[in-house]
Amino acid sequence: MVASANADQVTAWMRLRLPQLALILLTGFLSPGSSAGADTPPPAIPAALVGSKSPATDLSAHEVHIAELEASGGVYNPQLAEALLGLGQALRAEGLYPQAAETLQRALHIARVNEGLHNLAHIPLLQALLEVHGLLGDAEAMDRDYQQLYWVRRRNAGNERVALLPVIEEIGLGRLRAYEAAPAAVALNHLIKADALYDLARRLVNDQGDTSGITEQALFYHAAVVNHRLALEMRRSRVGFHDLRAAMIDNGREVFEVNEEQARESLFGQFFLEGEWITKEIVTRAGMHETNAPLPYAEALVFLGDYYLSFRRNVDAMQEYRRAMDVLRRHGLQTHAERLFGAPELVTALRAPGDPGNNVLNESSRYVEALVDISDSGWPENVRVQRTHPVMDDADLARRGERAIHAMHYRPRFMDGKPAPSRDVPARYVFLD
Repeated sequence: MVASANADQVTAWMRLRLPQLALILLTGFLSPGSSAGADTPPPAIPAALVGSKSPATDLSAHEVHIAELEASGGVYNPQLAEALLGLGQALRAEGLYPQAAETLQRALHIARVNEGLHNLAHIPLLQALLEVHGLLGDAEAMDRDYQQLYWVRRRNAGNERVALLPVIEEIGLGRLRAYEAAPAAVALNHLIKADALYDLARRLVNDQGDTSGITEQALFYHAAVVNHRLALEMRRSRVGFHDLRAAMIDNGREVFEVNEEQARESLFGQFFLEGEWITKEIVTRAGMHETNAPLPYAEALVFLGDYYLSFRRNVDAMQEYRRAMDVLRRHGLQTHAERLFGAPELVTALRAPGDPGNNVLNESSRYVEALVDISDSGWPENVRVQRTHPVMDDADLARRGERAIHAMHYRPRFMDGKPAPSRDVPARYVFLD
């Protein structure tokens, strides 16, 4: 997490899953269809179906075309998969998500009947399904889609397993996205599976090198973020111990402790140390190239500092921040020093460098906007709620938002190499019902 705005532009994005005051941390994601690894373009929709028709006419044209294909080649006509993909995309565009999901699922079934279970041509269908299931908030369906997408890629990778790195990056980020929207137990499952994928990616990078076009640093950063999220989850109560234990065992992680408190602390320690080790490896790798690329090294040190600060290890965090400032000073990168240390930056929602976060709001979003003072240790003080949404002056929402903002933790701004307090920092806290 390195991008920082001026103090009057800092916005804190956090989410709350009700009824518990349990924070769901935000991160940046690729959309399911945006990976560099998705090298199979979606089939073109027939030209006759593309134009300036009204939505109803456009859907009707798709349906007529599908009926013609069924009449000429039966219900498993190979051309139906492409036609149904077009209809599914049209239904999605009209907001008819359940119908779109059903249509796309039928298209995938027909494609499998005609082309086998693991044909690369199925990737556009799986990506379209992922998008629709995400819009529906169907985390379990997204879990199935991600598994299928991974196995299609893996079956076609052969001995060149390093070719899996792009799809691991795509699916890992997608699972982080699904984690935010899913019910608690399913959300944890997404994180554990993302962790297993990033473990594989790190082994591939270490054994074979990265020849995929995706940088090693990106994979390692997101692996650290996943472990950060998992460590935080171990100290929350939103997932019951039975569900926690089941999720771990289902994903090949043994939980030997019978006592819940001991089990959670043991797992917390495992995930915290794994995330710390990965982050230190990022720093080591970046430090090897400091002469030619000092900024990535400084950003890695800031990320390690943020990692520590999010777990209240302030002394360790300040040490890494000072190391980063020394790097920036040595190489004359004053502009970047101002970007990284010129204004408070939220660290509770740890993000990899360049990840923008999930800042999408709509008319029904429930959030509180406030002005806060940030102490030189990074804690919010004097929270003044300025606005509640969607109902103005919602006293209950304002009270809960104030408590939530008080629980955040910031990287403080620095002046003359020392942490300094800030006043009137804008903050927004988004609730998730």
